[in-house]
Amino acid sequence: MDILAKAKELAEMLNESEEAKRADAAKKAQDTDINAQAMIKKYNEKRRDVAVKMQFSEHSQDEMEEMRREINEAFDELMTNEVVKEFVEASKEYDMLVQQVVSVVTGQGGGCGGSCSSCSGCH
Repeated sequence: MDILAKAKELAEMLNESEEAKRADAAKKAQDTDINAQAMIKKYNEKRRDVAVKMQFSEHSQDEMEEMRREINEAFDELMTNEVVKEFVEASKEYDMLVQQVVSVVTGQGGGCGGSCSSCSGCH
């Protein structure tokens, strides 16, 4: 048994999974949606501005909380776009599938046991 051949087969299976297809379609839709791109740009600018503020000066706890609130509000606004929301959700599902595979390969788990107590959940 050639381990690398099996790894390649596993990679192909992941790439052909429904989760991968959904994430790929969502990425393409997001990349071509002008409104989604404008909202993403605005969100990234807000994140960058806050990061710069945080990096170059001291802030009180209240100021830090206000900056976190600004970022959360910007993210919430971004998630009102259905194309962006679909991309985020599809990407999370694919990432969870990959993490489950990694857990099996590394001996960290045998797949989903139905309980979300030890992971972020998939149900």
